[in-house]
Amino acid sequence: MVQRALTGRLELLELELKLAADLTKIDYLRNQTLPMFMLDYSYASLGRSSSSFSGAFDQTTGGDYSDWSVGVRMEMPLTNEVRRAKLDRAVQERLQRLTTAQLRELNVRREIYDALDQVGQNWQRILATRQNVLLAGLNYDAELKQFREGLRTMTEVLETLTRLGESQLREVRAIGDYQVSLIDLAFATGTLLGHSRVDFGGKVGGS
Repeated sequence: MVQRALTGRLELLELELKLAADLTKIDYLRNQTLPMFMLDYSYASLGRSSSSFSGAFDQTTGGDYSDWSVGVRMEMPLTNEVRRAKLDRAVQERLQRLTTAQLRELNVRREIYDALDQVGQNWQRILATRQNVLLAGLNYDAELKQFREGLRTMTEVLETLTRLGESQLREVRAIGDYQVSLIDLAFATGTLLGHSRVDFGGKVGGS
């Protein structure tokens, strides 16, 4: 589930894209700090006839007055402080973003573990409240049976019925909290638990 979250949380994906863009920016700025060498080559086929256009065209296609040149040019700035400052700033921004990414990853892991703990606690609450409902139901049945035999009063029967209702209400609340904790877990992982085929092996039903 942690791996799903690390690949599914949008804020982590956004950071990954920004880190990739940082690398491209750093490579570009590093290249700007290097000397520049250029090889220039030019070629021209000229026509010098001034008597007619056709004559000039024939000289051009015939290559009578071809002209070409080759040159090498190098540019090196006297000071590179501005470009190096931009490069250093880009490197610092990437390091800061890496630190932010690590902190966010730790927060995501903590959120998932906390959500899992809450899911487990709420599931245990369901099991405990269900046992209380069963016990309260047995007590109510026993009190009702004794009331029919004249051994219990209606007040005592109503008290056991009230305790049964309270136990059932606590069970309903525990089931609701469990469902909410599943939603929180889905949010923490950045996935839909059912769509991602996440199964905890336990089913929650009615009383």
